[in-house]
Amino acid sequence: MNIIVSALKFENSELRLSTPDDRDKAVKKLKELITGLSTIYDKTKDPYLMEIMQRLRTLQNKVEFNFEPLILN
Repeated sequence: MNIIVSALKFENSELRLSTPDDRDKAVKKLKELITGLSTIYDKTKDPYLMEIMQRLRTLQNKVEFNFEPLILN
């Protein structure tokens, strides 16, 4: 359950991604969270976990494919 709390905190935090290094760190953290949630989802099939993973994946796409300085939330 700790990973769920971490994912929700990360999703709700304000991200300032002004450098490529900041983006790389954010994408790496998002991938770790999504992978962790996925392993839990495989066991429980909880639809709430799928919603969180989808939101994180959307956030990941925004971070990865936006090449200008970005502030989220």
